[in-house]
Amino acid sequence: MHPIAIRLYKNNKHRGTPAMTPVSTHEVGDAEGNLVYRRITLRLIPFIFICYLFNYLDRVNVGFAKL
Repeated sequence: MHPIAIRLYKNNKHRGTPAMTPVSTHEVGDAEGNLVYRRITLRLIPFIFICYLFNYLDRVNVGFAKL
């Protein structure tokens, strides 16, 4: 548990309910981590590409407007 959480837990013992209850942590394995990164990448990269494309079209359009 985080040191601040321990301090809050100790300070709030007299109140009856702890500020933060201890929970077990679940560590992500390499396979699960890779799966998460792959899902994020597959959703984020196309969005970034579309934003980049619109940015380029906007700049070209402004360039033609100045002519």
